[in-house]
Amino acid sequence: MNLSEVENSSLSEDAKRQIMAAFSGSDNSKPSKMKNKITIIDGIKFRSKREGKFYCDLKILKKIGEVEYFKMQVPFIVGINIKYFLDFEVHFADGRIEYWDVKPREKDSKRFTTPLYKLKKQLMKKYYGIEIIEK
Repeated sequence: MNLSEVENSSLSEDAKRQIMAAFSGSDNSKPSKMKNKITIIDGIKFRSKREGKFYCDLKILKKIGEVEYFKMQVPFIVGINIKYFLDFEVHFADGRIEYWDVKPREKDSKRFTTPLYKLKKQLMKKYYGIEIIEK
């Protein structure tokens, strides 16, 4: 996807603004929309307590042999100058691989996602055949 495709797309204005910011590499340094708290576990900085909890859960699953290994913050290029960082790539002992993105929950127990994330999720499926599991 290039800039003219973004501008001429049927995406909402908010989604277009987020994508254009990603293209330009700008960072408005605004507070997090999700009001997450940075958490440090084992010397690793996580963007939220929830993401840190999933890291701890994966360590336990690895210790008991259900998970062979996992990767964190795996980078993907999903368009011209658009990067997506997958929270966890999980390799299970039975050979399965799952791709996890940890999302905060809204008050009604739905997961909160931005229009930019939704686009990146679609592009991951299109370009890599990867189905992201929201945790």
